[in-house]
Amino acid sequence: MDALSSENKDACKTHASALSLLTEEDPPAAIIFGVEGQSLTAREQEIFKDCNPLGFILFARNCASRAQVQDLTASLQDLTGRVVPVLMDQEGGRVQRLKTPEWNQYLPAKFFGDRFMTDFAKGRQALEEQVGKISADLHEIGVNVNCAPVLDVLFAETHDVIGDRAFSENPQLVATLGVQACKSYAAKGIIPVVKHIPGHGRELCDSHKELPKVTATKAGTLSLSTSIPSSSASPSASSRPGNVP
Repeated sequence: MDALSSENKDACKTHASALSLLTEEDPPAAIIFGVEGQSLTAREQEIFKDCNPLGFILFARNCASRAQVQDLTASLQDLTGRVVPVLMDQEGGRVQRLKTPEWNQYLPAKFFGDRFMTDFAKGRQALEEQVGKISADLHEIGVNVNCAPVLDVLFAETHDVIGDRAFSENPQLVATLGVQACKSYAAKGIIPVVKHIPGHGRELCDSHKELPKVTATKAGTLSLSTSIPSSSASPSASSRPGNVP
C-alpha cells in the first residue's frame, strides 16, 4: 500500500512518540505503572505527575465497562500531556483482561496453530479476524499496546502456565503465525509486544511464583525454547521478558 491506513498511522504515531521520549533532555522514567482501581485516586495522580512514567498497564480490576475504561485511559493521557503507551494483556483464551459479558471471549493461540495445520489458509484467516476484533476493542477504550502474541515454543514438559497460550510445538509455525499477528495488530493501530523473552517453553514451573531453572545446555536445544528469531519478528513489534518472582 502506498498510503498508511489511519489505524496504522496511529500505531506509528504512538511508537514514534514513545521512542522520541528517550532522546529528550528530561525523558520519562523507564517504568510502566499499574493502576489500583477503575479511576485514578488523588494519590496516584500526584505520584504519576511527579514520576512521569513511560506508560501504564491495565488489568482486569481496572476494566468494568467501556465507558469507564475510556474515562480512565483519557485521564492517563491528560495527566501526562502526551501520547502515552497504555498496555494490556489481551491474548484471548485464559489471558484477557476484558471480561465477558461486557466484552467477547476470544480463542487461545493454540486453536490457530491447530487450525493452521489442518488448513493453513483458514488458520491464518481466523487469526487475522480475531486480531481485528481484539484491536477494535482496544481502540474503543483507548489502549494502544497489546502484550501479545505469545511466541513460546511448546514442549512436552512446558508448564501449564503457558499451555494453550502458545501457537505450537513447531518453531516455524510459531514464527509464521507470530509475525502475522504482529503485522495485523500494527495494521490496526495497536503496537504488539511479543513474549516471553527468553522463551518459557522449557520451564517446569510458573515463573510468577518460582524462578525457572533450565538444564538444557546445547545451543541448538536452547534455541528451540526461545521465542521466534529476531530476524523473523515484525519491525513494528516490541518484546517483553518473562515474569521473575
